[in-house]
Amino acid sequence: MVRVVLDLKSEVKPQIFTLEPIGEYGHRLVLDLPVEPVDPILALLQKRELKTAPGYSTTEPLMSTNAKRARAQQPPGVRA
Repeated sequence: MVRVVLDLKSEVKPQIFTLEPIGEYGHRLVLDLPVEPVDPILALLQKRELKTAPGYSTTEPLMSTNAKRARAQQPPGVRA
């Protein structure tokens, strides 16, 4: 058995089918993953909203609330 796992950024409706051998090609499995086109204006607006979200920093990655609490509880001068 062979298993292939793909991590996707969004939900897809895959189309899967097989092809019979022909010429130099053997049995084939075809997996089509239709991708919704990205609206560039919507993507820009979402990126802009993220930048204005509370806790956003251009110098540090977004931190979870728990990570922020843990950092605040550390002794002065100690960084994780």
